[in-house]
Amino acid sequence: MATTFGSSLPGSSTLAGGSAAGGAGLTADAFNPNNDVVVSDPPRDSVSSMCFSPPSLLPRNFLVATSWDNEVRLWEIHANGSTQGVGMIRHEAPVLASAWRSDGSRVFSAGCDNVCKQWDPASNATDTVAYHDAPIRQVAFVGDDSGVAGSPFLLTASWDRTLKYWDLRAPPNAAQSGGGAMGTVSLPERCYAMDVSGTLVVVGTADRELLWFDLRQPLQPAGRKTSPLRYQTRCISIFADRACYAVSSVEGRCAIEYLQDTSKSFAFKCHRVDAGAGGQERITSVNCVTTFPLAQPDTVDVLATAGGDGRVNIWNKAAKVKTKGLKEVGMPVLALQFNATGSILGYAVGYDWSQGAQGYARYQHLPPAQRNAILLHPVQDDELRSKSAGGSNAASARPPVRKGLF
Repeated sequence: MATTFGSSLPGSSTLAGGSAAGGAGLTADAFNPNNDVVVSDPPRDSVSSMCFSPPSLLPRNFLVATSWDNEVRLWEIHANGSTQGVGMIRHEAPVLASAWRSDGSRVFSAGCDNVCKQWDPASNATDTVAYHDAPIRQVAFVGDDSGVAGSPFLLTASWDRTLKYWDLRAPPNAAQSGGGAMGTVSLPERCYAMDVSGTLVVVGTADRELLWFDLRQPLQPAGRKTSPLRYQTRCISIFADRACYAVSSVEGRCAIEYLQDTSKSFAFKCHRVDAGAGGQERITSVNCVTTFPLAQPDTVDVLATAGGDGRVNIWNKAAKVKTKGLKEVGMPVLALQFNATGSILGYAVGYDWSQGAQGYARYQHLPPAQRNAILLHPVQDDELRSKSAGGSNAASARPPVRKGLF
């Protein structure tokens, strides 16, 4: 089912005042201490994925979010920072992943109903374009501008331990073996994380396995290893130069894994709360990691992480420093992504179920719009640059990375 939303629901939010998502409950400082834009009409349950529109739609910016209440929502982000709901579709079960077609004309969503849908926001038409035997955890689109033979096509990775390739020009058939996919790869375990950039695909599975593929030879892994992190893989993001990728885990650690010069790989602690002298350190899951979208010299080493501690941090992997730490919000951060130009860092807050039902009860006194919210942080140039990478004079001599949106 496809519907529109926005005009019939509470009004859009603006940068001024920080939040239009709700007034009672948390104070403004506790709910939105960074005074970021709060997206209007948020999902009513925890956000499972976020995806900004591709460069082909610039200078316009759109945001898709999926959630555990079976919904896929789409907003437009205006240049003044206001947001407006554009449309919404529903699945038959919680939605776990989303992706855009590279020309911006379609949105893909997949989840616990074992299917991937293609949505045309202009007409609100939807089609089923992929099938699996278990929930689909990740989805990605490979456009014909990738240079990969057979493109455009779709990738889906599932808890049924398969990675599948789909020709969008040929309708899938659930009655066929593999659902009619044009290619299927068996994974060692259930897919937990995946990212695609150019011809590179990196997949993280249960049992801490990491596999990477070259889409020019898509049916055989180009490499495989066990994650250097000792606990469950949470998220993967490929750097813009495709020399390495970041992987996070539930243990409050993130690793940078190089594909060729593996001696440069390293791991670091993050999203751990110091209880003070004599106290026990509280370790939270690194729920999300996202790399900067542009491969410019000043930004190719930038990544951002967010976790169960309610913090969003920006890092420079070359200098091995944190360049910016946003103030802690009142709930875990569930999803995180830069927009196509890197001028916006979007993050979703809500309960991540890391503390079970007991933890869920602690947040029920909050207004619904504060229990689940999406915020947009206008990225500043000095938040991306390491002060140790050349000093203030060197930094001031460099041209701006890009113009801020807000």
